[in-house]
Amino acid sequence: MAAQTFPFQIGSIDACVLNDGEFQYDQPADLFFGHAPSKQSLSMALNQQGIKLSDWDHMDSSFCCLYLKMGRERILIDPGAGKMGANTGQLLSALETQGVKPEDIDTIIITHCHPDHIGGILNEKGELTFPNAKYIMWKAEWDFWTHEPDLSHQPIPADMQAAMISSAQQICEAIREKTELIRREFELRPGMRVISIPGHTPGMIALNISSDGQQFMYLADAVFHPTQIEHPDWSGQVDLDPKKAAASRNQILKRASNSRSQVLCYHFPFPGLGTIENTGGAYHFKAVAAGRRA
Repeated sequence: MAAQTFPFQIGSIDACVLNDGEFQYDQPADLFFGHAPSKQSLSMALNQQGIKLSDWDHMDSSFCCLYLKMGRERILIDPGAGKMGANTGQLLSALETQGVKPEDIDTIIITHCHPDHIGGILNEKGELTFPNAKYIMWKAEWDFWTHEPDLSHQPIPADMQAAMISSAQQICEAIREKTELIRREFELRPGMRVISIPGHTPGMIALNISSDGQQFMYLADAVFHPTQIEHPDWSGQVDLDPKKAAASRNQILKRASNSRSQVLCYHFPFPGLGTIENTGGAYHFKAVAAGRRA
């Protein structure tokens, strides 16, 4: 597939959504909405999105990474999946269209250690894709994956659990000497604040970016599908702690709505940008059209 990019501005900050590719998730109803109160309620909610539950056997997901140029620093938020699937691993081609080489990246912020967000850190030879980059991650996320991660109570196949653990541990070991671990919410860079949103994983983070009066939030995997914005209490099998994931989702959606922030949702159709609107006490996602600059 051709490289997909979406340049836009966050105030005076140059930003660009980079699509690392497309990936097909099977059985999405269980994977992303396994904790919905009933099949009937899920079916009704999906109907509002034009989806018939009985026919929904897979979901095609974009992997919407974010590139920022903040002053002289070039920052990448989540470096994609690498060769996780046949149509992933497009990040470097997307960066190239913006005149950015792998060695130009100064900082990589890892929101969490699932393979679709960190697989791009190593190339097919097991070498660092971004040789000059330093890494930033929440300490609880690092601690979970680098010790003895227990996914046994998470209702996903054992081979998927093993692949998640293997990927995280291999990559964390490769970047051990280049990683800064953070323990609290604070302003990581002028205008960029870290937000803790545990649940999907123990140490997942979101980012709030502000510049010249504009507000922007990178939501990582707080939401996978627009229906989760409308029903934030509905977690899925992919969430390690479903209750914490729902609490974090509610918190971040309220914050995004109240601040009128533009948001980026990693798994939404490219470019994954939009706003969270509160209508009559319910949240809704209003997407930015792919042909229109944000």
